[in-house]
Amino acid sequence: MADYAVALSTPATLAAPPKGSLDVAEALIREVEAADVIVIGTPMHNFTIPSVLKAWIDQILRVGRTMKSTPAGKVGMLRDRPVFIGAASGGVFTGDRAN
Repeated sequence: MADYAVALSTPATLAAPPKGSLDVAEALIREVEAADVIVIGTPMHNFTIPSVLKAWIDQILRVGRTMKSTPAGKVGMLRDRPVFIGAASGGVFTGDRAN
């Protein structure tokens, strides 16, 4: 994990990352690239997603690989595909403000 952090720390290290430092991220990105549909099922904990889902997102979002920054904002570099997200959370949701 330390090599992964080093690889992402500067544009120079991202251009020439330590050997093997991006292997896991590349494998996850290739899985997303190969998918025709992405289905994510997740619970919500304390009004947010679990840390493992956040870690997965952090692995597949990389400037220059899956997204780029432009003057107009961030632009995705992966092809479009359907993405379905099912989120579960506890509690009682009723009334006018139950979204």
